[in-house]
Amino acid sequence: MNDATGVANSTDGARISVYEDDIQYTNYESAGKQIFNVGTNGGTNAMNIDANGVVSMPKQPAFRGEGFAAGVASNGTTGYNASNSHYKVRTIELNNGNHFDNTNGIFTCPTAGLYYCYNEFSRSTDNWVGVQLIQNTTAIHLMWFRVSSRTNAEYDVRELQSVVSCAANDKLYFTYANGYTAPANNNYTRMTIFKIA
Repeated sequence: MNDATGVANSTDGARISVYEDDIQYTNYESAGKQIFNVGTNGGTNAMNIDANGVVSMPKQPAFRGEGFAAGVASNGTTGYNASNSHYKVRTIELNNGNHFDNTNGIFTCPTAGLYYCYNEFSRSTDNWVGVQLIQNTTAIHLMWFRVSSRTNAEYDVRELQSVVSCAANDKLYFTYANGYTAPANNNYTRMTIFKIA
């Protein structure tokens, strides 16, 4: 059933509710912002637009972590490849929506859309390091590099980044080639995945 209603409110201004398939979508103004809620009884705040046109989406899926922690071989979790292990983080700094699971290093996409994926990694010994981005069991992006053996080589970081089109429940994760040197476990490495559209 589709139904639209408008209710005057002396503190918030016009409040508009639309019912579609028994889900209530509500839009109203509060303190100079347009508020968009989804669901009944006030619902969940899905989006805000302030007087300057700045959009915020409090429920937007986002993850950021710091450091490197070795994970299990990816053939045991997703069926990808036994020669690659999951790249996990030492510290989770942000996990909006709890879509990242650090027990296996996997980010599960809650909805279809475009996701930005970023991994900054380093190594302090003279050897090859291979890191790649995987979607389910498909390699999306691969990077190899050999670190210099000079002093302070751990400052030589590399960045792997990509935008991936995902379906709901797709798995995004980074792996490293476990037959070579693992990435360094230091403060100069980061992993980030978030939905952009």
